Amino acid sequence: MNPSISILLIDDVSTAHFARNLPKTMTMMKEEDFFMPNRYLQSFPESSSNLDLLLNGNDSSNIVEMMKARGCLTFSNEEILSPLDDQLVSNADIDTRSLHSFNRERQTNENCINGKHKYSSILAPLLSFSSSFPHLCTFSLTRLRYSLNRSLLRSIDDDLSSALAQLVSSSSNTAIFVMSPSGLKGDGLSGVVDGKSPLLATWFPPEFRRTRNEHYSTFSWNMDKLFTTRDVRETLRQLAEDDLPPFVEWRDEDEEHIQATSLLGEMLPEERNCTSLSIPKENCLCLGADEKRNATVNAEGVLYQRVFDLVQTRALQQSCIEGIEIDKRWFHINAYRMLEKEVDQEASDVEWLTIKFYVKILDRHVIHGGNYGAGGENYVWFKTMFRHSLSTDHLEYIEAVIIKSYECYAVHLEKLCSLCYSNPFWSLSTTGPNRGFLLDTSMA
Repeated sequence: MNPSISILLIDDVSTAHFARNLPKTMTMMKEEDFFMPNRYLQSFPESSSNLDLLLNGNDSSNIVEMMKARGCLTFSNEEILSPLDDQLVSNADIDTRSLHSFNRERQTNENCINGKHKYSSILAPLLSFSSSFPHLCTFSLTRLRYSLNRSLLRSIDDDLSSALAQLVSSSSNTAIFVMSPSGLKGDGLSGVVDGKSPLLATWFPPEFRRTRNEHYSTFSWNMDKLFTTRDVRETLRQLAEDDLPPFVEWRDEDEEHIQATSLLGEMLPEERNCTSLSIPKENCLCLGADEKRNATVNAEGVLYQRVFDLVQTRALQQSCIEGIEIDKRWFHINAYRMLEKEVDQEASDVEWLTIKFYVKILDRHVIHGGNYGAGGENYVWFKTMFRHSLSTDHLEYIEAVIIKSYECYAVHLEKLCSLCYSNPFWSLSTTGPNRGFLLDTSMA
């Protein structure tokens, strides 16, 4: 599925400020499964530079032109070309900018008497556009400007929550982005987080979740990782150009400083921080929290390596096992839903309970024959997955393990190399078939 895109742009507001002033809208977003990141960081201090990056990218690839190239109908109440050039105007198919400009010239600080009427009148064309073309590919950009009087933001809570609820209910094929180009500006009470972390709330339609589950799950995974405006822009570009990769990959650390990444196409590492992204300290958000988080991830990695070493030792004892290795670029599952919905009905599983985390091995019937690796030998190889979690931080992800066999051509894990052993899993520390594998974490 290639979704339509609807962007609702609100001037310079952080997620925290948005939540404080629009509680009804925030409640509605949570109920409708909007994604809201924990560590989203603006790329530039200036709002205009961030907006230019979101809409035009580094190469001036106009997002509306991308959608037009897909044959989509476009709508805007704002200039979509560079906001750094006052001479540029909107090039959308349906443009309410002229009416907006006419009203703007006759309003003090761009607001009507009570502020509320202006916002509802701006949202009305968006709702009309959305409901008029439910089966067409569409793109819309609706910008809500407001003056330095921050209290006016509170007056639109009812209208905005109602408008978003209507968009969600009528958008069977539209991805919704509610965002701000920069964090809160010009407010003496705003702190470091408010000033550097812009609003971002994202909703994907059910059909996209079903047909693009791997990408949707990856987006969910990335919501508590550090990312910037550049990454959001790359995500929008992939959606607009229908350029999502067929398979999700792990982010290559060697590429962190030279290019942006799509939040739908690559799983960001836990260790991602301002240093790896070449973000100056003055623009960084929560340096101390990053350092603490990295220490947690490193400790978790030690535990995982011990589990893998134990599995590897048991596996290589079997004469028909050629090798075992980790593959971090394999299929990713929405971990917190895995037990209920994502696991195949016939999948076998064993849990290793520990003080702090557990591991799950899954048989997903991914047996593939043919040449494996550069050696040219004919192997039968399969991938099974480890799932592990820190209960304290809800840190969940999946690693894949490749086991190569050159003797047995089995389909199920419990049948693989059946001549070598009779139990479906290797016992790590307890006796008896299919027993729980308790790990001693005291040495981790």
